[in-house]
This record gives sequence, C-alpha cells and structure tokens, in this order.
Amino acid sequence: MVICVICQKALTQLNGKRSSAARTQNVVLLMSLSLAGYVDLERARSLVEKATKRQAYVCHIHVVQAAQYISAEMVMYGKRFAHFEDPSASGRTAYVTDGDIPQELVNAINRMAEGITAVTFRDVSRFLNDALKRYYATSLWEVKVETDVGGDAHPMGDDGGKPKNLSEILYPNGAIKSSGSDEDIHQRAISTSSFDEFAPDDDTEYASLPMSDHPPSLQETDPEALDRYYLVKGNLLMQLFRLCPRCGHKLSAVQLTPTGTAAIVNFVCEDCYVHQPYVKRWESQERDTIQREELLFKCET
Repeated sequence: MVICVICQKALTQLNGKRSSAARTQNVVLLMSLSLAGYVDLERARSLVEKATKRQAYVCHIHVVQAAQYISAEMVMYGKRFAHFEDPSASGRTAYVTDGDIPQELVNAINRMAEGITAVTFRDVSRFLNDALKRYYATSLWEVKVETDVGGDAHPMGDDGGKPKNLSEILYPNGAIKSSGSDEDIHQRAISTSSFDEFAPDDDTEYASLPMSDHPPSLQETDPEALDRYYLVKGNLLMQLFRLCPRCGHKLSAVQLTPTGTAAIVNFVCEDCYVHQPYVKRWESQERDTIQREELLFKCET
C-alpha cells in the first residue's frame, strides 16, 4: 500500500501513479484541481515541491479530475478534442494542440501558482495529452462519442450551444462508450509513453536519480534514409496532416490525390493562409519541373 500525496488515502499501486518529475506538470495538476474545487489552494501550492522532488503517488482519479476540468474549459471556449485510433492506448483516444488551450486558463493557473513556476500553453497541452492517452474512454473517463458532418468524432453534441454546467460537459447524457477494467486502466497508465520521465514503482536506487524537465533527445537522421522511398498507406499518411506543418494549428481541409506512385496532399490552414498560395501542397516525390509557388513543403524524411 502507498499513500496518495493529494488526498492522503491509502491505495494500491494499481490505483495510482507516480507524480511527474517536471514541476510545471505538477503545477498544472494541482492548480487545476484547486480551480475545479477539489483541493484547497494553499494545500495545492504546498504539495508542488513534495510531488516534484519525492515523486509521490497520486490517485488516478485526481489526474482525471484535473484533465476533465481543463477539457471543460476548452469546451467553454469552443474547442474540441481531435480523435484517432491508438493501439498502444487500447483503442480510441484523443489529443489537443497548444492552440486548443485557452489563454484565460493558462493565466488562471499561473495566477494561482503565484510564481512557483511559469506554466505555458505547451505545459498544459502536455499534461492533458498524457492524461487523455492514459485514461480517455476508460471507466475513469467515460465519454460520449458523436460524429459531426465532417466526420470528426468528438465527445460533445452538435448543437454548438454553451453547456449549462460542468457536469454537462464531463458527463453528457446519452450512450456512454467506455472500456477497460481497473487492471486495464493501470496497465494503460503505466505503459503509456509520456513527455515526462517517471520514477520506477519500486524503491530502487534509480528513484533518487535527478530527472530532467526536458524531453529526451534523438539522434540525427541517417543521411541515407533521406534518399530512400517509403511505401505508406493513404490513411496513415493522412494522420500526419491533422495539423498544419507550418504553425501547428488544426487544418480546415485536407485532400489526398495519387499521381502515379507519388502522393499529393493539398491542405488549407486558416491560421496561416496569408502565405500564398491559399491551398498548400505537399508531395511525396520531387518532380523534374516544379513551380516554386506550388511546393512549400518537400518530403525530407
């Protein structure tokens, strides 16, 4: 048995996870819980250092509560999750971009933290994406999945109206889609790759090693790999074009067209359309003659 650093309840490792080694992630967790009314503000502030340095255990439900509060704030500002099928997360999951996080929420978290650390849009989206991959569409985070005219699945209705209260956002009426027993949730929580590194569950010497706030680095791509051609299934290729390669915002339109053995992807980003042409193009293979204004992004990897 271990003790949850937030509620002080005894729990098995099956029902909890280690807190993050990154201070910003713990600030997002604790300040969101305070904003949602689950934790007293002064207590939330006092727990940041303990959660960061000791990597104490936290109940899964607290992470879900914080993530659901953030998602509710997004919905209030007209933002929705994007969805995709993720075999590593036991099926359907969701994700957000930095641009989906409301400025007002980031300001509120920083105001509540009172200078403990500066939280950014990226910090909030990292926390939410990690929680979504661990818990979304499980018994801890039951969701109603609907499909709009454009084919995008989302957890809210199509009426576009402002929800009346938080419970309407988190637990909408209608058919509920959920999956996963407590054991499944635990396995998904501990096996999910995260932006942060987490200390091992057992009390080994490695648990006391300093951990970096920065994501791990990658080796440079082998130059020979850049000259190779790769066979990619169309629907997998389209998954790379959910977000704009230039600015990272969600694309408003994407079209895949085969030309011989090459894949041509035309896409529209309403956030950076000032760069001509309005419809941008990505090509999987270079042509002998290319109009410069046609090709903004070349396949380099």
